[in-house]
Amino acid sequence: MTSDDKINIYDWNSTGVIVTEGRLCSTDPDDLVNDIPLGPGAAIVKVDVAVVEDAYQWRPVSDEMFLMSHAVKMKISWPQNKIQQISQQAMKETISKNSSPKVIF
Repeated sequence: MTSDDKINIYDWNSTGVIVTEGRLCSTDPDDLVNDIPLGPGAAIVKVDVAVVEDAYQWRPVSDEMFLMSHAVKMKISWPQNKIQQISQQAMKETISKNSSPKVIF
């Protein structure tokens, strides 16, 4: 995956609930997120959209930034096993289903 790849970010505390959509930035355990080493089994993700705004972050940055709604446009750490790449085909199908039909005169 590259930083251009869209990902679904699943709730770290439950199964199958997508809490955000975003982008994978790094899985290097030596990289820093909020001045803290990432560590093994974690990833740095950039949150694009909070799907479940009141979902809790895995490693809150501060007392003021602990919900997913607080993390939009931010980079946060997340468990790698709770991230899934959104395939280009799935994205095309979603766009196709949600787009308005074209009217041709």
